Amino acid sequence: MPWLKKIIYRDIPEEFKVREVELLKTLLELFIMEPGMVVSVERLSKDLSRNKETVVNYIEYLKTSLLVREVRNLRLNMLLSSRKDKKIYPSSTGLCFALMEDFPSDQKMEKIFETVVAAKIGAQYYYRNSFEVDFVIKDYHKKTSPGRSQARKGR
Repeated sequence: MPWLKKIIYRDIPEEFKVREVELLKTLLELFIMEPGMVVSVERLSKDLSRNKETVVNYIEYLKTSLLVREVRNLRLNMLLSSRKDKKIYPSSTGLCFALMEDFPSDQKMEKIFETVVAAKIGAQYYYRNSFEVDFVIKDYHKKTSPGRSQARKGR
């Protein structure tokens, strides 16, 4: 995919002054090959032998470039929610299929379908404690207007 190489090797490095292009590529491939993986930046930075701040920045660059999207663990305390492990999804299932050499297994297809749902509903949150809910839709502003529903019934 020449356009993806252009983004990874030219656009992002120029825009964000990225020095470790291979780390950027590794992170993107990881998120594409494991859609919806729960990411602990501490563990990931340790596994990659990189500074935590660098890993956080590179994930932000991938998000800003619209290559991946983040889904946060829902907590009542928003500060805690922002610090908890996040799920990272490719922004498009096309990225998943482009990097796979063979047709994906059933298990991988489940994750690709999860990616489709995340994109379709604009997922921002998931919930995980003693059980997991893949996506939580939070709507504080939803209000029912009695006048409207009564008007429809009267028609």
